[in-house]
Amino acid sequence: MTHPENHPESHPETYPISLSMNGLTKALVLGAALLVFQGCLETRDSVKEVEEKQQLQKQVGSLQRSTADVNAKFQEVEEEISKLSARVDVVDNKNSKNDEKFEKLLGQKDAKLKELGDKINLHQEVLTKMEAQMTTMQAQLTAMQAQINQVSEDQKKAAASLPTAKPESGEKALYKIAEDFFAKHQWQDAAIAFEKYRKANPKGKHAAQALYKIGVSFQELGSKEEAKIFYKDVINQYPNSADAKNASSRLKSLK
Repeated sequence: MTHPENHPESHPETYPISLSMNGLTKALVLGAALLVFQGCLETRDSVKEVEEKQQLQKQVGSLQRSTADVNAKFQEVEEEISKLSARVDVVDNKNSKNDEKFEKLLGQKDAKLKELGDKINLHQEVLTKMEAQMTTMQAQLTAMQAQINQVSEDQKKAAASLPTAKPESGEKALYKIAEDFFAKHQWQDAAIAFEKYRKANPKGKHAAQALYKIGVSFQELGSKEEAKIFYKDVINQYPNSADAKNASSRLKSLK
């Protein structure tokens, strides 16, 4: 049970004072609470800021380490590139030297091919000239054959009128005709006449001389290669004859 004297309404003069004290207390409590709350907020913000700074520092440190690793990798890559560049320079130098050698060899090959081509053309010209000469000589040989046949017929008639004539008179006549051409330096006619003698008398007395003088006739006509052939035939077929010695001497002079 409440006593009237303890109730504020029972003492009208003290009621405003109590009400004022209660409001002040509440205000103080509220202010203190606000200060505490604000302090808590500031503390949480500080802690959060410190944590964020620490986290940022960790990230910066990690980034710095990553950057250092990347720089190290770049340094290694640059060193490898430098080594590769040096190797490339060496290879380029070798290739350059090889190209120079190849060009030199190619130039030598082209020069040799040109020289060989010139020789082939020269030989072709000589062969063409020789073929023309052989054709002309063949025609002359045919004409000479007709003359010799006529001479042979005349000799046969003369032999028929002279029973004591020796069988070798025909051989002598053929050789004499060839000798006459040779003495007059009628080289083409001499070569044809000596060849006619050789065919008619392959083992005749003057076979070696005829073969040798055919070579001389060709040499005088400027056909050195044909002359060599006849000189070699003299040496091979009549090695111990004087004509073989003469042929050997002339053969050496043609080399």
